[in-house]
Amino acid sequence: MPSPSTTPTNRPPPHPKPRPRPRPTLSSAPPKRLVSADARGFTLIEAALGSLIVGSLFVAALHTVAASRTTAASQAARGEAILLAQSLMEEVLAHPYTDPNQAPTFGRETGESGSNRAAFDDLDDFNGWTSSPPAAPDGTAVASARFRRSCEVKQVNPSNLSGSSSTDTGVRRVRVTVTHADRVLAELTAYRTPANPWGAP
Repeated sequence: MPSPSTTPTNRPPPHPKPRPRPRPTLSSAPPKRLVSADARGFTLIEAALGSLIVGSLFVAALHTVAASRTTAASQAARGEAILLAQSLMEEVLAHPYTDPNQAPTFGRETGESGSNRAAFDDLDDFNGWTSSPPAAPDGTAVASARFRRSCEVKQVNPSNLSGSSSTDTGVRRVRVTVTHADRVLAELTAYRTPANPWGAP
């Protein structure tokens, strides 16, 4: 009786059993840190150089703040100087071209002095006048003593307004100057004739 034939089966081979992983052991030594060459600390020279740079920037910032305050103060002083010059120019031009009470003489007449401009009664009385601190005609101070106002009145030739004339040609130049701490901050110039367009007597 024939033996039964055996046929091979396509079974996969059995998987190997996984090997047990070694358990980590506790160590009393601290863990090692990996430090790259670029992760080093600052040296003393680098720290000193950084402090020097920061200090320089701080000083520069202080200078900038001080300069801005100086500029603001200078602009305020210039604005005040312009107002002082305008008020004095209006006062001067409001006076008559010549003295209405005495014979025409260029300059101050008898009884008039530079210390009391309330007594001025004509245009040329203001020639050479100066005052510090600026004051009203009654002597009341109107600004700081660091300001100074001065006035110059010159007879000029109509054909050369920048020059001066020894005789009365019918035109006078009035120049008002305001200084602050000996620095000119405002200067106004006007020309006056006997026709008196400003409405003075």
